[in-house]
Order: sequence, then structure tokens, then C-alpha cells
Amino acid sequence: MEDNRQRKNREIMGTILIQIVFYQLLFLVLYEVLLKRDTHYNLQRFYLLLLPVLALILPFIVVPVLSEGISETYQVSMPGIFLSEAGGNSELVSTSTNPSVGSSHSIFLKIWIVGALLSSIWFLWKYRSLLKLRKNASIVNNGNYKLASLPNTDVAFSFGSTIYLGEGLEEQAREVILKHEIVHVKQKHSMDLILYQLLRMVFWWNPILYFFQKRLEAVHEYIADAEVVEHMAKKEYYQNLLSQVFKTNGISFTNTFYKESLIKKRIIMLQKIKSPKRSKLKYLLVLPLLAFMLFVVSCASH
Repeated sequence: MEDNRQRKNREIMGTILIQIVFYQLLFLVLYEVLLKRDTHYNLQRFYLLLLPVLALILPFIVVPVLSEGISETYQVSMPGIFLSEAGGNSELVSTSTNPSVGSSHSIFLKIWIVGALLSSIWFLWKYRSLLKLRKNASIVNNGNYKLASLPNTDVAFSFGSTIYLGEGLEEQAREVILKHEIVHVKQKHSMDLILYQLLRMVFWWNPILYFFQKRLEAVHEYIADAEVVEHMAKKEYYQNLLSQVFKTNGISFTNTFYKESLIKKRIIMLQKIKSPKRSKLKYLLVLPLLAFMLFVVSCASH
């Protein structure tokens, strides 16, 4: 009896993990195909923050009406195989009847825990690097943000309410970067990245989260760029992006002004004409996608 219960729990857990990755992949594909090229950056930010987290919750949401209306002939069970008998009844033959499956499940769980611990240690090491930089900085409180001047470097990034600027930066570039980083601080972009760091610590084996985080980092830059160019000439801003090569600090949960892989994309997005308001309706396509996912969950739980 206990063995059957453990097998059932393993099957349920396997189903949930498969669904989470599948749903996140669908949300990512929708973003890449229909939403990525819009200039509705705040909507994109909301999408990239909410949908990956929603995918973690969806496997636990069962709609009774859907679940009860599904014929047993077409029910879905993962992982499992349906074998039809002569009488037409379906019998679920679990793939976990093999004793070695229980052992492999235990090994997988141990690997997951070890991976999560290593990811946590890596996160703490990066945070320690940030604290070391802060310790050597000269910090001035400017009300809405703190400005930390770092000696003997030309790094430029922000985290939390603090903007870190290297003293080696040219004065003109320093002013432009400061305006850019103030937007990150004001909109609390680093908190978005912390959320993703926490998700990646737990689900370190899931590459979809990495792609979501990269898209979100790009949207953060587009938001800050768009706000800065409202108060200065675009040509001057382009020149600052292209002429300065700022070093980065390698801390993935900070907002870095210069990231070489994003410079071309940022300039392209700055040149784009603003998307019409009616294009926001495309985000409603999430609703039928959610309906499909709820149907799948209800099938799997039947």
C-alpha cells in the first residue's frame, strides 16, 4: 500500500514538472513570436515577471467542470501507458512498477537538492562580491537613491537603491549613465532580477528561466533608455552607447548600463516608432493559452 502511494506521488511530481516546463516554453514562444518587438515595455516587463511564476501554479489549478466532463477513454496521465483490454476498458500500467524507478527517483531528488545548494552558494558568492565593492566605495545619499563612487575602475551598474559608478568614467558619460541608472532604481528593476535568481536557485535545471531572465534584462534597458531620451537628444545618447566601453561586474542580479550583447538591440529599439495602443490587444492571446493549459491540467488530474 505504501509502495503504491509512493509510486503515485512520484508520478504526480513528474507530471507537475513536465507541465511547468511545457507551460513556460509556450509562454516564451508567445513572447518571442508576437510581443518581443513591441515598444510596450512595461507590459512586457509585467508579462515576463508574471507568466513564468504563473506556470508554477497552473499545474495545481483544476477546474472541476472540465475534470468531470472528460471521458475516461481520453484521460491523460503522465507518465503512464494506457493498454486496452478486450472488454474495451482502459487500465493504467504505471511505468514506475520497476523497482529501479524508485531508486532513480531518489537519485534525481538528491541531485536536485545538491544543485540547489550549489546555486545558492554561487548566489551568495556574487552577493559577497557586491558587498566588497560597496565596502570600498564612497557613498553619498541623494534622497531617492544612493550614489557609490568606486575607485580605480570604470564600472557602471545599480542594485536596489544604490547606483555604482567608477571614478574612471568620463564626466559626460557619467551624467548620462546616472540618468539611466536612476530609472532602474526608481522602477526597482533589481528586485525583478532577484526574483529570477531565486527561481533559478530552486529550478537550476530549467533552461527556460534563463531565457526569460535575459529577455527581462533587455526590457529593463529599453525602459530606461526610452525614459532618458525623452529629456536628451537621441544622437547624443547613441554616441554614449557606442563610444564608451564600460566594464561589467559579472553580477547577474544588477542592472549594468553597458552590456555589449544588448547595445545593438537597444539602439534598434530606440529608433523604432512607438507601437499603437491597439497592439496591446495581442497580450489578450494569453487568455486562450491559459484556457488550454487549464484543460490539460484538468485532463491530467482526472
